[in-house]
Amino acid sequence: MFSVTKKPAIADEWRQSSKNQERLEAQKERKERQAAREGAIEQVRSIARGTIVDAIAVLAAVVLCFSALALGSYSAADPGFSSTGTQAARNMCGLVGAWIADFGYWVFGLSAWWIVIGFFAILVLCIQGRVKWKLGEPFELRLASAVFGLLVLVFASVGLETIQFAYLSRDLPLGPGGLLGRLVADRSVPYFGIWGATLIFTVAGAIGLSFVFRFSWIDLCEALGETIENCARFLGRLAASIT
Repeated sequence: MFSVTKKPAIADEWRQSSKNQERLEAQKERKERQAAREGAIEQVRSIARGTIVDAIAVLAAVVLCFSALALGSYSAADPGFSSTGTQAARNMCGLVGAWIADFGYWVFGLSAWWIVIGFFAILVLCIQGRVKWKLGEPFELRLASAVFGLLVLVFASVGLETIQFAYLSRDLPLGPGGLLGRLVADRSVPYFGIWGATLIFTVAGAIGLSFVFRFSWIDLCEALGETIENCARFLGRLAASIT
């Protein structure tokens, strides 16, 4: 009688244990499949991110080299955007380079070189990102902040060049600040004066630089102060050893 009543209970426990085991195995399989999917998605994202960053780096390098050659070999005698020229294009990048250089100097003045430097900064950021990712370290490109900083820097620079450095590069189409510099200066000097606008443009340019090159002026000043202190200590020890 005892054995007859006990067997169904044992069978129920065994079936329940089997169901629990099957449930656990199914959950484990689902987690493994989910982890595999997430790993595949992350791998695809990593490959896509690397491909996009590589494409941006190559594009930045090409634009950097081409624009630097075009701006560096600019001649007012070449045909371009603002003039027909007095000779055939002698720009190192040909007629296209002559037009690009003339248009860049006409709009931005000397600040056209900030655009070249901006593409250089983007190239450096892309290289840093690739190196960090290969080492497994987190890194954010933050290209949007770099572009924002470049825009602020260009606007501040053209205004400053027009107000304070009008004597520079008189062979440029519209002076050192270009058309944009004249517009910025005409709309700022009447309200802030020459020196007030100069101060504003200087501060804005410093902020733009920090965004483009991703550094802190406070950290830079601290590092500079520490370097000066170390040099002073070294010179003090050197003077003490000599005496």
